[in-house]
Amino acid sequence: PGPLGDDATIASLTASQSFSRHPLNEIVEGPQHTVVHNEDEYLTDYFARRAIDFVRANSQSGKPYFLYVAFNAVHSPHMVTEKYYARFPNIKDHRLRVYAAMISALDDAVGEIMDAVDASGQGKNTMIYFASDNGCAMYFPGLCSCQPLRGGKLSHYEGGVRVPFTLSWPDRIEAGTVYDEPVSLLDVLPTSVAEI
Repeated sequence: PGPLGDDATIASLTASQSFSRHPLNEIVEGPQHTVVHNEDEYLTDYFARRAIDFVRANSQSGKPYFLYVAFNAVHSPHMVTEKYYARFPNIKDHRLRVYAAMISALDDAVGEIMDAVDASGQGKNTMIYFASDNGCAMYFPGLCSCQPLRGGKLSHYEGGVRVPFTLSWPDRIEAGTVYDEPVSLLDVLPTSVAEI
């Protein structure tokens, strides 16, 4: 099934069951910059599948490896496949249902990547960071909220720049540890390099 988005998107996708990416949004892989034509695959699932492939290929080398997975979910255009949309039949508002389904797809994808790291035997000695780049897109009224913080995406208020941040590293950090100092994603590289 094609992705579910706003009503106009659903109407056009029902006929074609696919969509075309804008040339500036193409997926390009490898040193030859090969354009990937996988418009029939939900992008969140694709990113997870490729990340899992990378973990499997690199985890047995005996060398540290780095994987950066920049999911575009949850982001506009708000689109999701029936698999995830069907999980939320009790949400009557179509936009909220699509949003919840996109979050569910992202949750599944992150879980599958973490499972692949665990299956490699390196789960306890692997740093896994999870963060967002900004607060919710409040220009979609009623879709999300940064409360009790003021503002959201595209603002300099705390709701725009203060986001969830987690770090998992079971061999070195006890589960449930809370760090109360400000953290920036700029800290990830130097912290990681200093610790390996």
